[in-house]
Amino acid sequence: MNAQVTDHAHGPCNPHQPAAVLFDMDGTLIDSESLWLDAEIDLAREYGVDWTEEDTARVFGIPLLQATAAMISKGMPGTPKELADTLVDRVGASLEHHCPWLPGAKKLLAELEGADVPCALVSSSFRPLVDITISAATSPFAASVAGDETDRCKPAPDPYLAAAEKVGADIRRCVVVEDSSGGMTAGLESGAAVLLVGGRSGELEKQARARYPQARVCSVDGLDNVTSEMLSALVVSGSERTP
Repeated sequence: MNAQVTDHAHGPCNPHQPAAVLFDMDGTLIDSESLWLDAEIDLAREYGVDWTEEDTARVFGIPLLQATAAMISKGMPGTPKELADTLVDRVGASLEHHCPWLPGAKKLLAELEGADVPCALVSSSFRPLVDITISAATSPFAASVAGDETDRCKPAPDPYLAAAEKVGADIRRCVVVEDSSGGMTAGLESGAAVLLVGGRSGELEKQARARYPQARVCSVDGLDNVTSEMLSALVVSGSERTP
């Protein structure tokens, strides 16, 4: 598998553009929740464990080893790492068959590529799933950070700080694109501007503004409503603030 990650990135030509855009993966770029739902419920059923859709929804978006620890607490055998490896294999097989890009994702990535704005993929999913998604993309990513590669996962800022370092960008001039509370916290704690997408984005924006009064944050329903100009405005709105 040849993951489509460039060796290095050049900053944008327009100084008002983001230095980089750092994308979450699951629920932000790809609609993978149903893949995890099927994999978790099928695996639990094989062992006679009652693991419901509500259980899957509750752990979706958190670090994978925490999710599998929750499955063990419901009666699944094995260790968190063993369960995680099994789930990664099953979800990976589904992703290789069909990568379910969310509306507007490929268009936005192409627009940013055309504007010479480097993009990074920053996920709590393990490296095999990140590489499958990158390989399915039609626009390159300048860097990627997987959930099994940092000592502290989201909501810690470490993954986004690592991604900004990989692309050689000042985190304060980056935009993080996220759909979850933990990812939002990671982005804001890193010092980046944050764009929230998805059905809970408005609620998450209110939470962000309550917790971080000076935050550079906005929300939209989906990526099909996002333009590179919107991302530039989000960076410029607070370009002189410090994290």
